[in-house]
Amino acid sequence: MQSFANENLRKVLLLSAASWFETRVSEAILRFSAVHSNSHPGIQSVIKRKVVDRQYHTYFDWKAKKPGPFYAMFGEECGGALKNAINASAGLKKALDDFIELGSLRNELVHENFASYIFDKTAAEVYALFQSAEQFVIFVETKLADPAFGREPALGEAP
Repeated sequence: MQSFANENLRKVLLLSAASWFETRVSEAILRFSAVHSNSHPGIQSVIKRKVVDRQYHTYFDWKAKKPGPFYAMFGEECGGALKNAINASAGLKKALDDFIELGSLRNELVHENFASYIFDKTAAEVYALFQSAEQFVIFVETKLADPAFGREPALGEAP
């Protein structure tokens, strides 16, 4: 019985971590659109319905374990700024890699047979991935909440 509980704890921990990050990244995108649209209700509704609701699975290339679609979603300038900031920091790069690994493992787990899926990570390893990946999520939340993100100062304006 204890072996069964330990096996499922690791899987539930993985699902919980990935779901928590999905919620936080989705909410960060909604806050980003609120900041940059002055909370315009029409724009907020479009973003929620067409960008956020049931679209998280498209934000990253989970199979190839690449963040490209996430950067592309914000366009060349803003996406490039995110990419450059992450690539400039070994810690953020590792956090992104761990975030994508959690999401990829989550997808394997739910699209395979949950009960018989062979999951070789311990609960401690899943938690370590979570702790690292959370740094990427915090970075995204912080960057997207910044009203200056993606805006070049107008000519003559202080940066």
